[in-house]
Amino acid sequence: MKLQRRSAFGWPGTAAGYAPCKNGLVVHYDGANKGLARKPHSACVDYWKWCRRFHMGTRGWADVGYSYAVCAHGYVMEGRGWQRQQAAQPGGNSTWTSVTFMSGPAERPTAAQIGASATCGTGSAARDSPQPCRTTAGSSRRPAPARSCAAS
Repeated sequence: MKLQRRSAFGWPGTAAGYAPCKNGLVVHYDGANKGLARKPHSACVDYWKWCRRFHMGTRGWADVGYSYAVCAHGYVMEGRGWQRQQAAQPGGNSTWTSVTFMSGPAERPTAAQIGASATCGTGSAARDSPQPCRTTAGSSRRPAPARSCAAS
């Protein structure tokens, strides 16, 4: 796993409060196709910084809405972090951990994204040790309707 902490983006610690987020992982996608898989990783970093500015400045949230982002190059980028109140799934912000795949509705996740996302649902990204998600019956991801999460 290639982990980038908040400090790598010049961000202070999150203002989001503690939440257990014990139910598993919710995977989000963006509202527009960004084509980040065809661009260098620096474009993913720029987009992640933009997401935080948008979520805080336009939506008025305490921080970027997700615990983590996983880019097409397989980097896990820390957002709110492990066991923090989310802003990404109404009704489940204190019970689910959220990760955005930084890809749009017409973009297939890369193998690197899928592999890196397996570390986001257990707190292993927080501990910086790659472990697979707790999983029974195939997946710990929440069955939820697809919806876009960010403005284009």
